[in-house]
Order: sequence, then C-alpha cells, then structure tokens
Amino acid sequence: MKTLVESGENEQALVLFERDIAGLPPDELDELRATPMWQKMVDAAHTLPRELQAISEYEFEPARFADMTPPTLLLSGGESPSFYKDATEAVHEALPNSRIATFEGEQHMAMHTAPDRFIDEVVTFIQETN
Repeated sequence: MKTLVESGENEQALVLFERDIAGLPPDELDELRATPMWQKMVDAAHTLPRELQAISEYEFEPARFADMTPPTLLLSGGESPSFYKDATEAVHEALPNSRIATFEGEQHMAMHTAPDRFIDEVVTFIQETN
C-alpha cells in the first residue's frame, strides 16, 4: 500500500485497503465506489499507511476508560469481520454507559452502504439520551 501511495496510485491503494485489510466484499466495494464520498477517500488515501501503523502500535487499556460516563453509541456491522466485532465489544465492556447497535446485513461501512439506517440509529440515540 505504501508503495502505491508513494507512486501516486491512491485509488489502487484505497481498493487494496478496503478489500484486503477492511475485508469489504466486492459488492460493497462497488457500492462504496459509487458514493460521492469515494473521491474524498481516494484523496485521503495517502494517510492510510500512517493510520495503519498507529493502529498496530496502539495498546488498548480498558481501565483508562472506566471513568468515561457519557452515553456512547457503538456501531457494528452484522457482517463485519470478527476483528471489528471483537474491538467493538472490548470498547463496549470498557465504557460504563455504552450500547452497541448492530446493522444486520451490513459490514464496516454502513454509513455509506446504508446511510438512512445509520442516520436513524444515530438520531434515535441522540433523542433517547437527551
């Protein structure tokens, strides 16, 4: 990916990321490519190597979050790879006032592939917690 970004092949780097790292299946990748957001993601693809490095170096310490009490909505795709689901569950367990909303039939990019469902879930959460 870094080589693709360094050679200006941002779109190919993004496709590689979404397909091989994020685990997006071909149909969802095609849906994502058809959204207005795609070009912005391509333009930002140069940040992917740095972001992946930061993720690989981060050590999650649940105790650091024990005092975070604001209501927190965690979103998960029902069809997301298990590492995303496991991470969401770990954050949920660490945050004392959180809940998980699962988008059945969706993966990690539901905000793009199911925007109406995404918005409804977020607005409902805001209304319930205010």
